[in-house]
Amino acid sequence: MEEQMPEMECIPVGSQEEQFAIMQKMGMMQRTHNALAKDFETLAAIAGENVNNTGRIEPLIRACIKEVFSLVEGDLYLINQYLPYEGYNEMDNLSKKFKRTYRHHSRSFKKEQIKQEYQSKSYGRFYRLKLRRDEIVHPKGLQSIVVTLSDLEEVISVYEEYRSYIIQLMTNIGFSTQLPIDRLLRK
Repeated sequence: MEEQMPEMECIPVGSQEEQFAIMQKMGMMQRTHNALAKDFETLAAIAGENVNNTGRIEPLIRACIKEVFSLVEGDLYLINQYLPYEGYNEMDNLSKKFKRTYRHHSRSFKKEQIKQEYQSKSYGRFYRLKLRRDEIVHPKGLQSIVVTLSDLEEVISVYEEYRSYIIQLMTNIGFSTQLPIDRLLRK
């Protein structure tokens, strides 16, 4: 039996011009996300090739941790350029933006079940890695920057779960506008 693609969820907008502007911003978000995802995957592959190189593995693991959050923060900023949650403030902390952005997005596009699944299964790991990233980016001493191979495994898992999540949230979504019939019939 063939699996059917779910119906596309669209949010109505007021004009073709507004729809076009939103589509450009959505395209920018997708291209940026894909570039940063490729960067992370490249870093993770290089780290995987260097697990026995004591001089390289720790900086590579730290770079992977920082890169996964560059991806997430880029996604949050760019999604809020075309579908901002009420009261969006770029200066809000990452956790607040993450929760509010994806809550708003999932409600807007009827993807609450996907958000709930991620939140119950994966968000705790994501948040723990975020705290680890904060230690690395704002070290209070040598212990703050010490990483292990388990940190590499964790960041790869968090990335894979997040990437799956964002792809599900962004699949079959769009914006629509109604055109008057007389506008369609003009030559």
